[in-house]
Amino acid sequence: RFYKLMPGLLASPFIITGVLFHQVHLVEKKSWSLAMFASCYPLFAISATGITLLVGWIVDRFGSVYLLKFYLLPLGFGLLIVAITNNSFAVPIFMILMGASSGAANIVISALWVELYGTEHLGSIRSMCFAILVLSTSISPSLIGLLIDIGITIEIQLVILAVYIFICSISFAVITPNLLEAKSPSSL
Repeated sequence: RFYKLMPGLLASPFIITGVLFHQVHLVEKKSWSLAMFASCYPLFAISATGITLLVGWIVDRFGSVYLLKFYLLPLGFGLLIVAITNNSFAVPIFMILMGASSGAANIVISALWVELYGTEHLGSIRSMCFAILVLSTSISPSLIGLLIDIGITIEIQLVILAVYIFICSISFAVITPNLLEAKSPSSL
């Protein structure tokens, strides 16, 4: 189960890190003002904070598996909006949607490991996840930059990343009904 989930669970930090690392390139390609783009960062923070509180409440009542199939969708829609338009209205919408997925990811992923594996080995599980997350976020700026250098535009990459997010959400929807049924005996 762990390895089936990881490609989707790493999507949010991988994509957010890569896109924000190349924000100057994105802003230049879209003919936006860098100051305007930067002025929307508080929207990211407000969205992430608000969603974190809301998702915490939902996880307490329904569990993290319930939200697993949904938490990446705002980021996917935000990427599509930025990919298909040059209008500056896309920036605040993107920041809000990106913040929503980022805030939800923190709570959903943390609670998911407890729900699936219990607390006995939680430190080991979280440390392995964090190590994989750091590795993936260190790769994403280089990979996106390499793809830009070989001629794959940032817009095409954003569409591909959005499609990847939608595929991850669909795969989460397919596997979630069986996730809790297959809990390991030590976590019961």
